[in-house]
Amino acid sequence: MDKDFLKTFLVYGGSAGVSRILPIVMLPLYLSSLGADVYGKVEVVFAFFTLLLIFGLLQLETALQRLYFKAENRANLFYSLLIVTTVLSIFVAIVASFFSGEISFLLFESESESKAIVVASMTVIFANIATFCMVFLRYKDKPKEFIFLTIGQVTITALTTYLSVVTFQCGSVGYFYGLLTGWFFIASYSLYIITAKIKFSWNSHYVKEALSFSTPQLPARFASFFVQFGNRFVVLYILGTQAVALMSLSLKFAAFFQLLLLAFSMAWNPFLYKNEGENELEKKVNRLFQVLLITLAIMHVVTVLLAELIVNMFFDNEYYGASQYVVLAIIPVQLLIIKEVVESGVKLANKTKYISYSYFYSVLVTAAVMCFSTTVEQVLISTVIGSLVLVVCSWYYSEKFFYIRYSKVSFVLYLFIIASSIVF
Repeated sequence: MDKDFLKTFLVYGGSAGVSRILPIVMLPLYLSSLGADVYGKVEVVFAFFTLLLIFGLLQLETALQRLYFKAENRANLFYSLLIVTTVLSIFVAIVASFFSGEISFLLFESESESKAIVVASMTVIFANIATFCMVFLRYKDKPKEFIFLTIGQVTITALTTYLSVVTFQCGSVGYFYGLLTGWFFIASYSLYIITAKIKFSWNSHYVKEALSFSTPQLPARFASFFVQFGNRFVVLYILGTQAVALMSLSLKFAAFFQLLLLAFSMAWNPFLYKNEGENELEKKVNRLFQVLLITLAIMHVVTVLLAELIVNMFFDNEYYGASQYVVLAIIPVQLLIIKEVVESGVKLANKTKYISYSYFYSVLVTAAVMCFSTTVEQVLISTVIGSLVLVVCSWYYSEKFFYIRYSKVSFVLYLFIIASSIVF
């Protein structure tokens, strides 16, 4: 395995991944205090928060990554894109807060969650600033600062959430108090670290260049949101908040795959862009691809075997039904990790609009299958099918526009293992 990739994966991805374990460990405490109905509402508001992030960020963090090694003045690049992101995020937060009552009524037929929506909307500003700063720190290779910030964030988030939800019984809004304090810490401190060392500057040329790279991906980002979070809104409409809670708990078993996705994505793009001119790039990519598929298959089998035991041991009776959905819930995240690899050719060829095309076909299939869904299991199956379409389309476009070819035999073997776990 490539040493630089492994180092980046372990230091940056690993620290970000480990920092997310604490909230997962504390999840039984949160759920016992909130109850299934309120927790279902929290998950829907969180999905809405994730949607707002897209409007504020406009995929500009991907442009920062792509242009970092090409920019003559990286301070210009950073500040110019950060200003755009901050202004957009503030605008999004104000609009969402102003209409919080209407949004709550639209989602839950009451204004009970309007305060939680306001807090979540304000969090968007700090979350997007933090995302931008952390990308810059990662590319500047600042491992100590990165580790401190990620672990500090999750510690503050977990502590505030525990006090708000468990101790002071603030309900759903307490969960978002924790989210807000964590993102505020990481945004303010990371911005201080960066701005203390580089002078402010602005360059509109970088903004135009960044938007030309990021905006073609924007439809893909919205489509990705639908694939990952749209099922919550569908289940809310079909079955109500308690069903959302059960499905969301089953999706939490994908957390370790999400940690792997986070760690992998942090390491993959820098590895890809640094090595795009090397003759052995295809060989390196396929070696990492095969290791990734083996890892995913093993993690999948272990997670399925442990899911029922964990739910029965640590969660209240009202959540027991979640374990039956785990085998399906964890597959889409695995496919998203695989997609990160097989869309590499599209990124290297700067054909980012085809990422959006792939997501369009994925959403089309997902939505079509969801239209016939009447149970949580069927909704999850539609997400699995849509995610598989995403991988296939990304693979096709990547090989069409770039010379790298990926191991189809390894992928088919992986699919066989996953399909066997569903059947048996």
